[in-house]
Amino acid sequence: MVVPGAVTSSVGILGERTFGELRGAVKVNPVTRRLAMEKGWQFGTTAWFLLPAGALFALVVEWVWSDSTAPVCALTIVIKNMGKQTIGAILFDLSGVLYVDNDLVEGAVETVAEARKRGLTVRFVTNTATRGFEEIMGRLHGFGFDAAEEELFTAPAAAKQLIVKKGWRPYCLIHDAIKPDFADLDQNDPNCVVIGDARDELNYESLNKAFRVCQDGAPLIGIGMNRYFEGPDGLQMDAGPFIRAVAWASNIEPIVMGKPGGAFFDEVVASTSFAPGECLMIGDDAEADVGGAMHAGLQGCLVRTGKFQPGDEQVIPEGAEVIDSVADLFS
Repeated sequence: MVVPGAVTSSVGILGERTFGELRGAVKVNPVTRRLAMEKGWQFGTTAWFLLPAGALFALVVEWVWSDSTAPVCALTIVIKNMGKQTIGAILFDLSGVLYVDNDLVEGAVETVAEARKRGLTVRFVTNTATRGFEEIMGRLHGFGFDAAEEELFTAPAAAKQLIVKKGWRPYCLIHDAIKPDFADLDQNDPNCVVIGDARDELNYESLNKAFRVCQDGAPLIGIGMNRYFEGPDGLQMDAGPFIRAVAWASNIEPIVMGKPGGAFFDEVVASTSFAPGECLMIGDDAEADVGGAMHAGLQGCLVRTGKFQPGDEQVIPEGAEVIDSVADLFS
């Protein structure tokens, strides 16, 4: 996958899949083509240029050659970008994309640095619900990433913001690591439920309590909606199945704060100066990362690292890119 910088002489974000379509759309002036055919001239190499990021047009130059060594004429055509919009911002998922557990993905630090070098806006987005905001920032810095607090968007923080905005009193079924982030909220006589990756606390007793609160009319907030994640010893169930269980039993639709929730992606996009279609989400979750982003109007790219499973390429929306690793983003 190639993400363009200011100017590129390749097809760039149009992608190899659309190169043939784009070239096939070039309509040479029929009079010129007939004259060329009558004289036995040949149409030579076409030069393709993309304009600066954000432009929606490509400049095409096709030389018409005779038997001489010099071109007889050049046909200059401006045609609309038939594929995707150019990219102004990149949203990087964390676990599974930039690092896996405690191991840094090779080339990840360099890729983020290259994005900044090309003038692209960078955001870090994660559903991680087993580490607090400051701990996640510390991990990013510890791995060597240049990251600012305003560039990090987490699902737990989004869930708390909603609860504060609504003035709700939550029953928190969340991991011990993020309980301090919710400690300042009034949790007496709860009138909403928030469920995250609470690990062993996701048991019958706690889930049944959540069900009863929701059954009384309280909204259910999910911190992300992932099926599973990549742990140190393989795949592990995430909070998504438990959120779905409580929602199904209560006959309500959960409010998803985090990926793949559209409101979460809207918030991240709003922090940039770009439209959704000019933002690219890089993730290892075909549904929550890529599918969620593209349903929200962003572009999507799936990496074959982290929780990626063979066959995930078949479930991502049409138009999504697939690369082996985040390190291949600019190659």
